[in-house]
Amino acid sequence: MKTSDPEIAGDQLPGDEPITAVSVAFDTTIIPGRLRQVVDAVGMPGASALLIGESGTGKSRLAEAAAYELEVRSNGGLHVTVMAPPPNPASGFAAVFGIYFPEILENEAVDGAKEHRIQEPAVLAKRLLRAILDNAEGAEPVIVAPAVHDYHPLAAFLLEQLVRSRKVRVIATAQRLTGAAERMSRDPRVRRVSVGALSLEESDIYVSGILGVTRIAPETLRRWHTATGGNSYALSVLALACERRGLVRRSRGMAWVPPGLDDAPEEFAHFVAETCNERERSTLEMIAQAEPMIETPLLKLLDPVATNSLLERGLIVSRRHPNGDIALEAAHPILAAAVREHISSARRAEICAELFDALDADRLEATQLDTPQQLMRLVVFGLESGKSFPRAWLSQAFAFLRDGADPRLMLRIALELSLGAEPVEAAVAALRAVGFARLLGDVDALEQAFEAIDEILLSPERCGALPAPLHTRLRLLQIEHLFRLGAEIDAVLEMLTELELSIYLSEHVAREMVKTARYLLLSFDGRLRAADDLELGTGSSQDLTVEWVRAPARAISSLILQQQGRLDEAIQTAENARQLSMLGNKASVETIDLQGFCWFFGFWASGSNEAGRQTLDEVEETANADVHTFAYLSGLLETGEALFAIQEGRWRDAAEQAERILEQLRHYDSYGVAPLLHAVHALALAALGESDAATRAYRRALREQRGVSQAVTGFRKRLLLRTQQWLGIGDPLTEAMRVAEWARAEGMALVELEALHNVAIESRLAARSVLARAQELCERIDQPIGEVILAHIEKIVAGGGATDVEEPEVRLLAELGLWLPLPAIGGLSAREREIALFASLGYSARFIADRLHLSVRTVETHLGHVYSKVGVEDRDGLRRWFSNERDLQPRLNGFGGAPERLNRKNG
Repeated sequence: MKTSDPEIAGDQLPGDEPITAVSVAFDTTIIPGRLRQVVDAVGMPGASALLIGESGTGKSRLAEAAAYELEVRSNGGLHVTVMAPPPNPASGFAAVFGIYFPEILENEAVDGAKEHRIQEPAVLAKRLLRAILDNAEGAEPVIVAPAVHDYHPLAAFLLEQLVRSRKVRVIATAQRLTGAAERMSRDPRVRRVSVGALSLEESDIYVSGILGVTRIAPETLRRWHTATGGNSYALSVLALACERRGLVRRSRGMAWVPPGLDDAPEEFAHFVAETCNERERSTLEMIAQAEPMIETPLLKLLDPVATNSLLERGLIVSRRHPNGDIALEAAHPILAAAVREHISSARRAEICAELFDALDADRLEATQLDTPQQLMRLVVFGLESGKSFPRAWLSQAFAFLRDGADPRLMLRIALELSLGAEPVEAAVAALRAVGFARLLGDVDALEQAFEAIDEILLSPERCGALPAPLHTRLRLLQIEHLFRLGAEIDAVLEMLTELELSIYLSEHVAREMVKTARYLLLSFDGRLRAADDLELGTGSSQDLTVEWVRAPARAISSLILQQQGRLDEAIQTAENARQLSMLGNKASVETIDLQGFCWFFGFWASGSNEAGRQTLDEVEETANADVHTFAYLSGLLETGEALFAIQEGRWRDAAEQAERILEQLRHYDSYGVAPLLHAVHALALAALGESDAATRAYRRALREQRGVSQAVTGFRKRLLLRTQQWLGIGDPLTEAMRVAEWARAEGMALVELEALHNVAIESRLAARSVLARAQELCERIDQPIGEVILAHIEKIVAGGGATDVEEPEVRLLAELGLWLPLPAIGGLSAREREIALFASLGYSARFIADRLHLSVRTVETHLGHVYSKVGVEDRDGLRRWFSNERDLQPRLNGFGGAPERLNRKNG
């Protein structure tokens, strides 16, 4: 089981006997579950096991770890001998066993020289067994025999006899059931253990051990697991190559590499260059460029001798694909990537020309393109080699790729089509190119796409050939681009009005597009009341196209509804918008991930943790490949994860997630989420006690940026108010009143109530003055969040401690994600602060362990440190200490705040 804290690396695992700390300490990359499986297989005297798996799966290391684990357990009762693999398949028994047990080589003098005497196999087997037993000096021998599939027949016979003797424990490894592996497997008492690719969780343990961290960031781990297919050797090379190049970032025990930097390591290319002859390298290059190589015309291009050699050495494999085809491809994705990266442009064009010609000749014989796959292959190879082919192929490829594809390939095809003479096709392609270029952060491609749009709109003839909705969409894209570049909102709105006036009244779809754009731009500029005052259309239209057009604005409207406190309506609105957008073939990569984010945000705003988690999971799992790719490229799913972490009080997770996404979005933030993420980052750092870093993040979060952060500006302000409270900077009371006034002017009832709650926490006297308004707001807000906030304000007005953890309202607030700040505690680590906060609210060690992904033992250990540092004896003392210190302890006045704050606090 993967642990999330270094303190629990030696935790006992389920089973009759624990895996000791000895084996884990000698190699932290060993997967405990796999180790236990092998240890159990050879746990009894005379037991043997055969570990079968592809090259690079870590079989030999696992076999050795199991042998040493058994040796430690036996307290001297076992003696381990680890043999080397045979030098080559033709190696005799002497090369396999003789170096370790020279007694089996009986010599006789012949003409004054010593020569080996040929012995019967059975006699030789007895001598070998005796030599092994003598060498063990009374202990039970354990033999680790790697690569037994390459054993010579006589060596295979000897190993089989050792296994059948039941006097020696044998742990053998093999890539296939040949040689000694086949002979061992005949014995029904030999346990066969399949050692396959590492799962995602196992890869986390393995790579974490290599890099010396607690865990690997999910996005990095997912990329690396996909690139290597979970092959442990490939994972280790990739991780160490990134470390060598200085690409690995570390924070709070987590490691990650920003997207786009972890290319295939050059070690793989060097390996190919050093171990393959020219014919083999050429063959591997062609397979890597064309994989999966299924088509007979392509397979005929391969050198059969080189292909067989590559197959025998495990560099290429044949695999059955889901459609039933047998394909030839590189053994691991990262090997193919490394080969492709080191192919020169001229060589790549040459290979692709050969592949194109072979497929094209086959197409001509068949007189037609049989499958979309064949068409796509021709287009890809044709583009890479500069071959001429019918433009209709590009159009068909564009249509095939709409439901999911490599985004960079899609961008390239869209740009090619945007330069075409047919205006409708060129316009549609340009629209798609803009979306892909934005989400990939490809500024040059984005410029090319807008140049194509400008060319279409500047040509009266081409522009006149466009349907009104398509022409409107192009023009709106130009206006929105100016908005993104910083054009004044009034000027932008005037352009929209001019466009709307130019559209015939009968063109209701085009006019609806303009309304939707106006709503989105006002929201992304932070003018929430102005956006809300627009009429998006009541009810549902009978025209599905109109509903598709409205869907993005409806999703954003859910964010405004959430800030108003109309949470149920907001969640339903966002979910409906997303479902509508996914109908038919109209799903838009530019908006559908945003709609999923808005859906999740509704649960986050209402404090519904479980529903929020399920929603995030569903958005990720149900998205098709194309949309799923962009959901991660845009950073929206990761932003949801960071918000969810801060809701649950997982401050370290929230800080780490925010840091990674912000680095990812530094190049291009397509949705303008950076200020929101800075606010999340600031609050998480403040909760962790990192005051200086939190203050810097707080200041960054104050910077305005058009986009999603402005559409949820009320919630961003809420996060910043909480950060001020945690840090004790500035004048939180005055700032809370200012936010409440802003929210009232914008009609954001929930944001206003939360700001008034902050006012009440800061001053009992102020709490009395805002109570009536809070009661009024509570009536307009969906429950339970409004009632919980109001109950706490009323408790403060009645004389209760604003931060008394003994009060049930404080725990209810925490369950809704509204955490009251910790006292300024010196000497506590970040992890101890997290655990102390949960414990002060009465949560059990098991709950804390599950929430923070720790063991119960680790939680209890941390709690012991907390008790010692704050000078209490148990949880009750901790709760009392928290309540007292929160009310009495002065806070820093980092921004030059109000010196009379403590007096105000007591009314």
